[in-house]
Amino acid sequence: MAAVIAAVALTVPLLIGATKLFGWGGGGDDGPTTGTAADAQVLRDFAAGLADGQELTYTAGYTTAKGTAVTAVQEAPRRAYRSTAAVYLAGPDANILCRTPNGEKPGCVRSAGTDGIPLTHAKALVDVLAPDFIAPELISAYISRLAARVPGTVTRTARDIAGRPTDCVQVARVVTTCATAEGVLAYFESPDGRLTLTTYQATVTDADFALPAGAVVTDVDG
Repeated sequence: MAAVIAAVALTVPLLIGATKLFGWGGGGDDGPTTGTAADAQVLRDFAAGLADGQELTYTAGYTTAKGTAVTAVQEAPRRAYRSTAAVYLAGPDANILCRTPNGEKPGCVRSAGTDGIPLTHAKALVDVLAPDFIAPELISAYISRLAARVPGTVTRTARDIAGRPTDCVQVARVVTTCATAEGVLAYFESPDGRLTLTTYQATVTDADFALPAGAVVTDVDG
């Protein structure tokens, strides 16, 4: 049963746009536009920096608003997310999602591999890794969408997060997001969600991309 649920989670269509995910629309094709061309450029530059970060190698620890810890590991083209509830492994050979309930054998589903993490998968992770987890891939898409139709003034600031200097943008005093100079997401906050970088190191291990011990894997392609 766990494998069936996980398979459904991985194939759920992206029914709502990234701009509707965090409790504040903005950036929609029919939304108000009060930002300037300069504001839009700031958001485009920020989104481009996050895109550059997708080629980095690192292990990053995040905490959600409710205190759930999620670890993100990246060594292009491999990527992984881990929490106490689930493990998600992505790469060109296969994408694997494992549920890891306490006291039970992990159940995993394996689907066709991809370059990067599809937005459909990133959205599904919101409910799998933690109820309030916001995948960085969704945040990047969200900022890019806002840049197309800026709903308010964009303010730039700087702050230290997890001992690292970051550049931040705030949109209409409602959404704030920060990233390191290398392009690693360090902070995101909107009316319905928050994600904060807590640890960072520019290394990974093979164990970071390994299946949970005792995992039972079911193929869902063909």
